[in-house]
Amino acid sequence: MGSILVAKCPCGFEPEPIFAGGGMMEKYRTICLAPALCLRCESIVTANYWDEDARCPHCRGRVKFYDDPNLQASKEGVTNSLSEVFAWGSDNAKRFVLSDKFFYCPRCGEFKMEFRVDLPWD
Repeated sequence: MGSILVAKCPCGFEPEPIFAGGGMMEKYRTICLAPALCLRCESIVTANYWDEDARCPHCRGRVKFYDDPNLQASKEGVTNSLSEVFAWGSDNAKRFVLSDKFFYCPRCGEFKMEFRVDLPWD
């Protein structure tokens, strides 16, 4: 079962909900939907983390997934840096993990955006 993620930044930026993971799709072993930043159109998109040539579904630009340390900043006062907001994948596959951190917001350019799990999805 996957998770619906929501992102929110104090600047007011709230992109569409992100259907992350693989749900109960037949291809759950080859699909890991995850939030990514499109490097061309500067929007948050959902792309297959396990696709080595993952692209923006809107402009076909290259993407950088939000598990990239360059898109993250630590939260002050969070002592457990291993706290996960969302994770998908098994030990045998490349695992996607969103830690409890601040993330780059494409609207304001600050590292103040947060992800949280809203609901599960199949």
